[in-house]
Amino acid sequence: MEVDARIGYLFLAWLVIVALVGYAIGPERKRQWFYMRDTSKSFFNRRGMLGELMQFGFPRTREGWMVFAGFLLMILLSTLLVVG
Repeated sequence: MEVDARIGYLFLAWLVIVALVGYAIGPERKRQWFYMRDTSKSFFNRRGMLGELMQFGFPRTREGWMVFAGFLLMILLSTLLVVG
């Protein structure tokens, strides 16, 4: 398989994993573990269902930093395996 196809599949896999982690954590734990940006909605900055699910924010607790480190480790290792 070509490198560009592998990178595309890898990116899709990252999106699925982040969405699944966001779903597993749930909105109440995400609010506890991460700083969320202003949630005021207008027509121009409204997010869809996947955007809300995959928005994490900045980590504020140990659990949030562990989720962040897991995402970073997943991205680095999978990139080395697929591209390298």
